Amino acid sequence: KNWFPKLLLTSEEYKKQIRATGDETLVAQLLDGNWDMMNNAFFGDAFKRDKNVVPDFAPPSEWGAGYRNYDPGYSSPFGYVLTFRVKGSNHVVAHNGKQLYFPNGSIVVYREWYGYDGKDMNVGLKWTHAEIAEVMRAKEEEWGLKGRVTAGRADWKIWDGELNVYSEYESRGLRFIKADKHKGSRSSGALKMRQMMFAAHQEPLENPALFFVDKCIHCIATIPTLPTDDTGNDVITDNVPDHLYDCLRYFIAS
Repeated sequence: KNWFPKLLLTSEEYKKQIRATGDETLVAQLLDGNWDMMNNAFFGDAFKRDKNVVPDFAPPSEWGAGYRNYDPGYSSPFGYVLTFRVKGSNHVVAHNGKQLYFPNGSIVVYREWYGYDGKDMNVGLKWTHAEIAEVMRAKEEEWGLKGRVTAGRADWKIWDGELNVYSEYESRGLRFIKADKHKGSRSSGALKMRQMMFAAHQEPLENPALFFVDKCIHCIATIPTLPTDDTGNDVITDNVPDHLYDCLRYFIAS
């Protein structure tokens, strides 16, 4: 008896009541179908699946090499993100026939590898760096990108005294550049990422934007839902799957 009358509301009356709440998250979820938007999610309002996610395609040769970006992990997961920066050849045809357009300077997250145990997103594979490097190289070949991937950004830990394992990667032809981890780099990278996500919502597309190929399922699942920290300028990093986010942020901040 309490809920039945609500079923008699017309579609427009229902929409009016939802909008009257003033809850942007509720409006996005129930009226726009955007369930990626969650309360207190740092990228919740910036990430739109129908704008930021694109079907798979072959990256044009004019874009040059892709960049491997890496956040190491052992007990906690590691993250690997392969990005392309758009340079010409703005019009691309996806494998499913869809016509895509990317403004110059845009970043496309083309492939990913999330090193977790397959059950808990916060538990790592506990692989050695030699094992990771071997599979990383094999994956780049499997993706059809052998010889077309260059050094992106990686956490300093693989160089410094904590791990000092960079040689395990370099000896297998995998090179990285140290990520910018100076004071303020986290928040500046996060805010830049938000800006580029929003740019993908423009019609027509004009400014450098951020896109994810639909094969990057773990990026799409984890990045939009990362919670906002107390400053409002970055994400909370404790006990959340932020490893792919870190990879991408390293690259965007560079």
